[in-house]
Amino acid sequence: MPLIAEYRRKIALLTLSALALVVGLSTCGGAEQPPPKERWLNAFIFVQTGIQLGERGLWPLATANYRVALERFESLAADHPGFQPELVRFRVEDLKKRLQAADGAMAAGDHDLAMEYADLLETLDRGERLRYRSDYTGSYSHLAQAQSLLDHLAGNASGPLADALGGQKTYLDDLAARNRDELLHEPNGPRAVFEIEKNLAASFRLEPADLPEEPGEPAAESLFPPSLLAQARGD
Repeated sequence: MPLIAEYRRKIALLTLSALALVVGLSTCGGAEQPPPKERWLNAFIFVQTGIQLGERGLWPLATANYRVALERFESLAADHPGFQPELVRFRVEDLKKRLQAADGAMAAGDHDLAMEYADLLETLDRGERLRYRSDYTGSYSHLAQAQSLLDHLAGNASGPLADALGGQKTYLDDLAARNRDELLHEPNGPRAVFEIEKNLAASFRLEPADLPEEPGEPAAESLFPPSLLAQARGD
């Protein structure tokens, strides 16, 4: 396998496997907040993912993972001050140092990307948590929003960053499509899908020139159903 292909494969697998494990740990039992041990593991996975991305020079993505991890360790300390206080405190201080170093390694403009990617991670995480609780309406709403965030980021990316985001897009598109199909089979599901997609389309203020040439084009079909495309065109 060529080196660049292997590199792309490892980046995609790193990002997706970490996210999948985070979801599995954070949704056990369907509780609003998992037990402290699982919350610690959840946050630690973001630390490890950030370290791996930083080693590959993807500092905006690494920084986003560090920020999510820091927020989760600080939240864990506030909610459960008696849970491994020294270990949690070490992680908080270590993450602050890593964030400072990562900030210094980022180029001009990377800070906005890091914040946007952190929003994507949080939105995707919320969508997956709701999915595992069988709240397909809430889940699809968040996953569709995550898709739009990722499309925006991927559209402005190049090189290794584009490779990492491209692998994540494949995962997210598949997950959103499966969630959408499950929602369509629920009572009032088709109406919920229509409302979610209509509101998302409206938030982007689509112009006729932005729409696909044909309603059935694959790129548009998952996000914009034919009826919505016709409505936007004024048909």
